[in-house]
Amino acid sequence: MAITVLKWGNSLGIKIPKKLSEEIGIQEGDRVNMSTSNGQIIIVKTTRPTLAELCAQITDEQREGNRELFHGPPMGSEIW
Repeated sequence: MAITVLKWGNSLGIKIPKKLSEEIGIQEGDRVNMSTSNGQIIIVKTTRPTLAELCAQITDEQREGNRELFHGPPMGSEIW
C-alpha cells in the first residue's frame, strides 16, 4: 500500500489508512512510539498504565520518605 508523505509545519506526516488502523487496533487519540530499524519506521501502540499499575511501582523506600506529618489540631473546616 503506497502512502504519500505530507508536509505538516516543519515536520512530515502520513495518514494511516482505516484498514491498517483497524488491523492494529489504533484510533484517534491513541499514543504510539516511533523508532527506526534498518531504514524502516516502526510504529507501536502504547498503553496508558492504570493507577494501580503506577502505584505498584512505588518502592517501600519511596513510601518511607514521603509520609505526611500532622501537627496540631484541625483548623477551619479540616477533618482528620
